[in-house]
Amino acid sequence: MTQLHDQDFYLWTQAQAAALRAEAHKLREGVREGARAEGLDFERLADAVENIGQSNLSGRLAGARVILELLFKLAAGRRRGKYGGWRATIIVRRAEVRAGLTEGLRNRIAQELPRLHEEARAAVEKAFAADEPEALPIDDTLTWTLPEILGEDNDPLS
Repeated sequence: MTQLHDQDFYLWTQAQAAALRAEAHKLREGVREGARAEGLDFERLADAVENIGQSNLSGRLAGARVILELLFKLAAGRRRGKYGGWRATIIVRRAEVRAGLTEGLRNRIAQELPRLHEEARAAVEKAFAADEPEALPIDDTLTWTLPEILGEDNDPLS
């Protein structure tokens, strides 16, 4: 487990939460063999450990969504030369999302990309309705992969 902690903290938190819940189940069922400690609140400990991992994931999902919103804005915007701040924000957010990004987190973010694309597209359409209605509607077939979002492959900013 120490190796998993060092390699993929998110997956470690999820595995630890499952192990704590298994211990709680043993204690509830009166199975003493294999139960490791009396007096620990295994269920709440499991929730707390799991929440640490989920918080780590949530921050990265939020960062990826911001990047997507800005990529949609850059792709749809009609006012040339006014988007330097968006590019700068993408670069900063990419660094934040990539910091400590493990394979487990990458997989979870990749699973959420369809939802993140929809949320980002809807937010941009709402913003453009007031500020740049000529840019609407946003192309609903436009999508990016996680490596593209993070600028690792086929960077949309290039």
